[in-house]
Amino acid sequence: MAVIRPIITILAELADILAGVVLMGTFPLKKKLEPNTIYSTADIAKFLKVERLEVVRLIRCGEINARLVGNNYRIIGQNVLNYLSGSKLSPAQTLTIQASGKEG
Repeated sequence: MAVIRPIITILAELADILAGVVLMGTFPLKKKLEPNTIYSTADIAKFLKVERLEVVRLIRCGEINARLVGNNYRIIGQNVLNYLSGSKLSPAQTLTIQASGKEG
């Protein structure tokens, strides 16, 4: 009986560790930004590895398209991908250009 109790304790601790690993895996910004997902400025700051206020500055100067919802900005992932690629086109504009075969 004395041996069973430590084994149960070890198994319980292992379950807690594994649960923590699973929860860490659900964080929205691992290494990939999803184009159709809506992110906060804090999420984008973590992804870009900058301060949140730098993301706000990029939004206010028009480098990243975002919407003000209440007192907070919300950013579609595609807008950040456009910023990183140097494109200021919206996804709809990009699709229109690709469909028509011309740029302008």
